[in-house]
Parts: sequence; C-alpha cells; structure tokens
Amino acid sequence: VAVHTASPEWVLQFPRKPIPWLGTPDPALLPLISAAFLKGGPAPTVPGQPAAPPNAPDMAFDLTPPIAEGMIDPYNAGKLLAKLAVLVLIADQLKEKAAGADLLSRLTRYASRWLDQRTANRLIYDGTWGGVISCGCSYQWDDRKKVAWCSNNGSRLECPTLSDPGYDFGNSIFNDHHYHYGYHIFAAAVIARYNPKWAKAYNEKVLMLARDIANPSAQDPYFPPFRYFDWFVGHSWALGIVADANGRNQESSSEAVNAWYGMNLYGTATGNANLKAVSETLLLMESHSTNYYWHVLPEREIYPKVYEHNIVGILHEMVVEFQTFFGLRGFFVHGIQLIPITPMVPLLFQSKWLQLAYPRFKEYCTGDEECRRSGFITFLYAEQALLDRAGALKGVQGLSDSAFSIDCAGGNGNSRTNTLHFIASYGVAEGQTRPPTTELAAWTPSGDAFLSPEESEEKGPAASPPPSPASLKPLSARRPGALMDDTLPWELEAGVVRRPAAGVKGGTPTALAIQVGLATVGVAAVVVVVLSLAWGRAGGFAGSRGEVAEPLLSQWQPMYCATQEEAPTAPLSHPGGGSPRSVASSVL
Repeated sequence: VAVHTASPEWVLQFPRKPIPWLGTPDPALLPLISAAFLKGGPAPTVPGQPAAPPNAPDMAFDLTPPIAEGMIDPYNAGKLLAKLAVLVLIADQLKEKAAGADLLSRLTRYASRWLDQRTANRLIYDGTWGGVISCGCSYQWDDRKKVAWCSNNGSRLECPTLSDPGYDFGNSIFNDHHYHYGYHIFAAAVIARYNPKWAKAYNEKVLMLARDIANPSAQDPYFPPFRYFDWFVGHSWALGIVADANGRNQESSSEAVNAWYGMNLYGTATGNANLKAVSETLLLMESHSTNYYWHVLPEREIYPKVYEHNIVGILHEMVVEFQTFFGLRGFFVHGIQLIPITPMVPLLFQSKWLQLAYPRFKEYCTGDEECRRSGFITFLYAEQALLDRAGALKGVQGLSDSAFSIDCAGGNGNSRTNTLHFIASYGVAEGQTRPPTTELAAWTPSGDAFLSPEESEEKGPAASPPPSPASLKPLSARRPGALMDDTLPWELEAGVVRRPAAGVKGGTPTALAIQVGLATVGVAAVVVVVLSLAWGRAGGFAGSRGEVAEPLLSQWQPMYCATQEEAPTAPLSHPGGGSPRSVASSVL
C-alpha cells in the first residue's frame, strides 16, 4: 500500500515490548520442566509400534563428534548451538548449577570453534561482496570404520559452496545469513552473559557476524549497511546476490526476528547500548510487518481474493505463496513462521489471528505422520499453548525423543524441556485471554552462576586464529571495536526528533538516512524511527565514527572471489527457484 507523503521525511513509532532471555514459568509446572531436564522419562507407547527407548534427559544433550567438529552447514549448526544455549538458561533458572556448567562448557567449546575457524566447514570473508560466507564440507562417511570427514580442505579454500550456489542453503551467495548467523549470535549472547572473559576475547568476531547481517554504518568499508533489512517495507528480504523473476523474497519471518533477538541479547550481555538500540528497532519493525504481511487478517485485504489463506509461506516482491522452499505441506508453512520457540513467539502470534490460524495448522498436521517425523508437530503445540495450555502440555508429553533429535530437520533446534518451559511460561488456559504468569516478575540470568570467581576471570579459550597469509597488510593502525560505540548521532527530546544538519543541501537525494532512538510519548515507551532522503554521502548510523575495524582479516582466512569489476554480470540461478509454484500463489 503506497501513501503519498508531501515530505522527504517519515517518522515511525513502535511501542516497546519486553525482550526477555526466558519466560517465567508457572511454578506449578516447574516439576514437569525439571523432570524433562534431569530425568527424561519413559517414551510414549504407540499401538502397533515397537517400544521406543526411554526419553533422554535434556541436561545430557550433546552434539555428535562430526557436528561438533563442524561437518555441517552453519544454519543447522546454529540451531543446535542455540538449543544448547537455551538449556543453559533453563538450568540457571532451575538452579541446576552442575548441569548448567556442563552445558555451558560444551556450548563455549563448540561456538568458539566456528569463530576461530577450527571447524571443518570454515567461515571465510568474501572480499568481493563484503561478507562472511561458509566454505562448505564435502561430507564423507566410511560405514565400515564409522568415521566421517570432509574431503575438501577449507584452509586451502577448497570450497564446494563456490561452485554450487545451493550449498549450505545458498550461504555463499548470501541467502539467509540473518537466519544462519542469528542463531550463532544468540548462542554467543548466552556465553557472554555467563563468561565476560570469553566475551572480551571473542567480541570482535561475534560483532563480525552482526556486521554481516545488520551493519549500521555507511562508513564501514567491509560490510554493506543493513544487507537484509528493507526500511521502506519494514522487514527483511532473505534472498542473496541472485536474480529472481518474482523479486526479493523472505520465507521465515520468525527466524528474521530471531536474528535481531540474538543481537539484542548480545548487546545486553556485553553492555553495548547501540547494538541494543539497533537490534530492538529491527525486531519491533520486523514483528510488526510479520503481523501484517505474513499473518493475514481478512479485513486487511492486502492480497488479491484468490489468496484464501491466513498465513504466507514465502513473501516475494511480486508474488505471495502458500508453500515453502522445502515442501508444499500446510504444516510446513505454519511451522516455518514459528521457528524457533523463544519468548518472541507471543509477540508475533496475536490472539485474534491465532483464533483463525491454529485450527488450520492443526488440520494440516493431524493425520499426517510427516508432521510428527519432521518435528513440526512441536511448533503446532507451541502455537496451541497460546490458546489451550492443557492440550499443548498433553501433546508434548506424548512425543518421543525422535521429534527433537539431531536428525530431525524441524525439531533439531528445540528440546522437550524448552517446549514445556515455553508452554508453562506463555500458555493460556482455555477460555482465558492471557497466561497466568503475566503478573510474575521477569527472570534474568544470574550472571556467573556456573563459574567460580577464578573461572570467571580465566575460563574460556583465548581466540586462536590461524596464521594470516603473507599478502595481508598488518592491521596495527586500525582501531578495534569501533562497530557500534555509545554515541547516538541525534537526539530525542520530549518525544520530538531533533536531527543534526545532514550533508549538503540541494541537489538530488542519493541515499536513505535512517535514525533510531528511544523516547517516551505520553506514558508509552516507544522506539522512534526516522527515515529521510539524504543529500550527498550518507553518514554513519548508530555512532559508528572514525575508523571501523577491519573484519579481523589477520585472524580470518580471507577469500576474494573477484573485484567488483570482475564480478559476473549474468544472474545466478536461485537455489529455491526450481520449486513448484502452488495454485495458492497470487501475483501482487
């Protein structure tokens, strides 16, 4: 919907919402959560099926050796790291110090490998497009010896992602980075919350991922500003550096929100005020757009009437589709808009829309065994909890561990403990309008709960980068840590935006200037976003001033595909472009 505005400036206000690390569960359900975490329990019996092994306690969750060594794509690796991170938080909330310490130790070890380039699938810097991409792992398995390895050598830049644009979900062509790295940043936030020494050692590397997906500064020569977020439409586009006849697209709105959620928690953990401000703004705008463009209420009439669904699977610039890039089933469409199960889900799933959407989700999932096998049934129960807590609890208790296993594409980033915790924190009793936990005090992590005073200073491996190639210039003249300092380049006074003079007046607008900040309007706390046309070169955003840090090129193996002039001009094929178009598609 376009609205004529007789001004080069637009001011948007978004009500601020809580952004908690975890929900606060109903005390009456804590024994249920604790049992899943500490004991597991007997698997449910299925008539006509052989007995399944007992459910394992989630406190024992660990990665398999090949995955721990990084023989996996960064997306699924991130989901599994985030799974561990949530279990660390829940252990803290349950006051299970020993179990939490073990989980935190594993999480720190595995997350550090990705940031140190010690994984089989390395992250490398692409100097052509300015971003962090995965090299890929040509996975091999010897069934006789039970040994796995990658046949390519990432240290020599033997990268299958460079010859196959669909490898690692298109990571090398910059598809979905906010999905992939959002999980890694969330995991880093949890580590940083409990281990300040690790946060100090790895801060620049974590911020590298943040710069890759949401660099706030036009002065940063190593990453483009806001690679994915579209400030005019108010949400992200996930498509990378490829052409698509239907324009840019985004599938999972909830994973986009999760990226900004992870960044916000990392800003909270490290005391980075501007990172918090930027990510909170992205989160609130993305969630607002999700509730408009993806969660469709009939009275809005934003799509042609031929589109009869109340949820969107893939939103393109020119087409809206009821399908996903990985399948046509209806429960895939609903589930991909809820993953992962975090405290941000209630922000995205509003009651009025839920009343229409949940029955459809249930209909698609009921009777289709693939919904259970794929783990998407866990998202059904999370959505059900927002309307019917008792029914959701019963459903989750009837699931076997297979719904949460590492091999389960839908449920592998989730756990039984987290699902029960979410239901206990945000579940609504049938006939009520809000969860009984609304009045409970918000919970915050206890900091160094799992570290002794000595460990809080010493624990956490120091960054161990590989040697840099001889062709790289030394970085001693560069000032580190200049990503997002604490000086906002504008002011808010009594809810009124006051901008400094920007650029040279007159001439043709050449850029979109974006400014964000916090204010109080009346009694409501809001985030204020100012979009304006800028003349001349756009200035920095959110306080990135002076020299910005190079992306640790001396510590990350660089990869230069080509210069901008040598970059291919022919469009690459979109890895998702070959998926069949459903009859539910509608041209906008």
